[in-house]
Amino acid sequence: MATLGDIDKINKNITSAPAKAIQTLHKLIFEDIPKDRKNWKRLKEFAGFTFELDSKDFKLKKEFINNSFTEAELGTLCRILCINDGTKEVMIDDVCNYLSNLGNLLIKIEQDEEEENDYDENFDTKNKLNDKMDETRDALRKVSAGLQKKLKIEKKKIEDSSDDEFDSRSSGVRSECHSRSLFDSRSSCVRSECHSRSPSSVQDRPKFSLTFRDIEGTLKTYNGSDGYPVKKWIEDFEETATLMDWNSLQKFIFAKKSLDGLAKLFIQGEKGITSWSTLKKALREEFDVKTSTADIHRLLNNRKKKREESLQEYFLVMREIASRGDIEDDALIQYIIDGIEDDSGTKLLLYGAQNLKEYKEKLRHYKQAAAKIPTKKTFRTNYNENPKNSTGKDIKTSSDSNTKHVNKGTSKRCYNCGEFGHTSNECEHKGKGKKCFNCGGFGHISADCTMERKQNPKKSVTMNANSKETDGYKFKDVKLCNQTVKALIDCGSQLNLIRRNVYDSASAPELKKTDMIISGFGKNFVSPQGYFTTMIEIDEIEFETDVYVVSEDAMKMDMIIGNDLLDQAEVLMNKNGVTVRKPRLEAHLMCIQIVEQPEIKIESTVSKEVKKKVEDMVSNYVPKRTKTTDVKMKISVKDEQPIYSNPRRLSPQEKEIVDKQLSTWIDDGIIEQSSSEYASQVLVVKKKNGTSRICIDFRKLNRIVVKDRYPLPLIDDILDRLQDARVFCTMYLRNGFFHVDVEEGSRKYTSFITHAGQYQFRKVPFGLCNSPAVFQRFINTAFRPLMAQGVALIYMDDIIIPAKDDEEALERLRQVLELSQDYGLDINFEKCQFMKRVVQFLGYTIQYGQIQPSLEKTKAVQNFPEPKTKTTSQLHWFNELLQKVYT
Repeated sequence: MATLGDIDKINKNITSAPAKAIQTLHKLIFEDIPKDRKNWKRLKEFAGFTFELDSKDFKLKKEFINNSFTEAELGTLCRILCINDGTKEVMIDDVCNYLSNLGNLLIKIEQDEEEENDYDENFDTKNKLNDKMDETRDALRKVSAGLQKKLKIEKKKIEDSSDDEFDSRSSGVRSECHSRSLFDSRSSCVRSECHSRSPSSVQDRPKFSLTFRDIEGTLKTYNGSDGYPVKKWIEDFEETATLMDWNSLQKFIFAKKSLDGLAKLFIQGEKGITSWSTLKKALREEFDVKTSTADIHRLLNNRKKKREESLQEYFLVMREIASRGDIEDDALIQYIIDGIEDDSGTKLLLYGAQNLKEYKEKLRHYKQAAAKIPTKKTFRTNYNENPKNSTGKDIKTSSDSNTKHVNKGTSKRCYNCGEFGHTSNECEHKGKGKKCFNCGGFGHISADCTMERKQNPKKSVTMNANSKETDGYKFKDVKLCNQTVKALIDCGSQLNLIRRNVYDSASAPELKKTDMIISGFGKNFVSPQGYFTTMIEIDEIEFETDVYVVSEDAMKMDMIIGNDLLDQAEVLMNKNGVTVRKPRLEAHLMCIQIVEQPEIKIESTVSKEVKKKVEDMVSNYVPKRTKTTDVKMKISVKDEQPIYSNPRRLSPQEKEIVDKQLSTWIDDGIIEQSSSEYASQVLVVKKKNGTSRICIDFRKLNRIVVKDRYPLPLIDDILDRLQDARVFCTMYLRNGFFHVDVEEGSRKYTSFITHAGQYQFRKVPFGLCNSPAVFQRFINTAFRPLMAQGVALIYMDDIIIPAKDDEEALERLRQVLELSQDYGLDINFEKCQFMKRVVQFLGYTIQYGQIQPSLEKTKAVQNFPEPKTKTTSQLHWFNELLQKVYT
């Protein structure tokens, strides 16, 4: 009968385990603590519990373990015994079951090792199996039926045999007889549950069994940092779990194995995550960041088709990104088209699809059409291409002393004959010596070749073969070493070339050696005789460049000007000829911002000195925000149920207005991106002057917001304090509410949703029921010293400065502007009035101590038509109207 010492891994674990862990294991098995190290031998000789499963002794042992050991201690013991850890209840069951039958424990350990080895050997095969899972299910069912028969036979052997140890490798069948499913943390095998006292459970096994590694390729690994939504990952995982009929524990284990990177690190640092439900909840709370529609549009716009990426792969990637939000098919199709780089007219085939199904068909046609377009071939000097000799095979190109293989894809090349496909050791011409690339013979190189170079009129380097002397516009007179030479301007050539006889006639510098081979001259190859560096003058402009010297028979023209020089110049080539000039330097214009001073409304009767002082104070006003208040908007709600509205449908013109306003608000720090569960709608409304502005519909939110009871000033009290004044200045703040911050924890309530994404306010928004009270508290806090002295009277964002004369008005205006500047207030000077004797304020006209309703308020009554008939009822009604107006 097997003992713990007979199992190699457990024997090693017991030998190397700390003394405290051994004491704990000894206590679990023998229910006492060992006195010396000799009892370690007793552990290794332990052959298993003698009681039957589900017997009274078995239950007492489980109860003893539950009361005597913590979950951490059980985890340590499971690692010594090579048992998977889990919840405390699962570990107690596993320990008791395996220690009651050490044969099963030995089988488990051997099969774990075998599966781990099989995984490394058959990884590619199992990946292919995943792709053909649906096609092979029938075959798996047949195999499963055979396995069931073997299970029955092996179970009978276990029950009849006195020796609990048998070879799992020969049977290939795992018999785990315990009341719960056991999962290996390395293979996570989907195991059938059976009980030694419940033979019927064998018939309840699934028709086929798959390990986690068999279906691992079908599960997407979640790392929490690649932008893939955790909500979608959970949905995909649960679809697979439903298909495989996993229970909660299997979901929990397989999900943990599917985590990687940041997500895996997060779960490892959390405590109390012992089930699939708690794992889901933890992942959602940590990684469920709502991706705005604007972010998805940005991802789609930035994603372009990669060079090595197929059209189908690119289409599927784009569709997956779009599935993270509500992206219309038309928009997705346009993003896909924009991401395909193709300058040919073939791309037009991709337009006109009404849905994704039609577009996939268009992609197929486009792929076929694109494959038929011939690739462009070049024959001019090109040192990045593989040159060909007369046999059509690649040869080497070298520069200076460095020799490079121009065909990196070829593994073998003979450096004796220059051919590919074999090495110099295998060359059949090895005994003939080096090969001459001029005559094709062996025993010498082309530099020592005595045979004249072959002439081929059809293939010779005649760059002007199709350019007769009448085509003079391709040529240019250049000065080279005090000599005028007629040169061909060739933007297809990489180098500047000159014939040997022209070089000899000029006072040119001495030639430098070069090993370069030039290709492209009539499909032949030419070795330059050397090169020199000099100044070349074209159109009275000098350029320093290298010029390569070739033989007279290499080309008919005296000289070729290539890109080595042309890259330093601007070249204009048309029917009138060629013009070469130096590149123009970039002219950087200094941007001068012109700021128009708003028209200042100053009383016309005041002196020029007073007017000048007012203008200076206004023109020098700059909000500095050197002082702040502790006033911030804090929002409390009666009900924590989030208020959410879908985006309102807007016309293209309205969308443009919304986008422009959002951009301004973001730049000014008014709003920020949001992932709040609250969301209000955006409206576009017309103003009195015909322009449009956007408003946030906070009506639903206002119903649940706890009202701020801060009082607003009484208009009558303000008017009473103006009766003794004779000179007035009125000021109005621009976007008054935006001067006050919203507490960070309350910003989520101000969230609003648009076609371009979700945002929330950093500043107090308009339309919220508590905004007036919060703003009035801010104004009162900032202007409290001046309000207490009667220097300024304020109602919301309307400020009036009363004074008895111009001198007092100027002083008070200075105090108000200085304080406003310190708090960074944005004043709308176009609406302000200064040094006025008659002023409009809060709907009233104030003049010399008299206060009357403004004409705008009474205009409707003044223009009301008189009764045309003198009936008693009409006269009575008109009389009552007048009484209401004047009372």
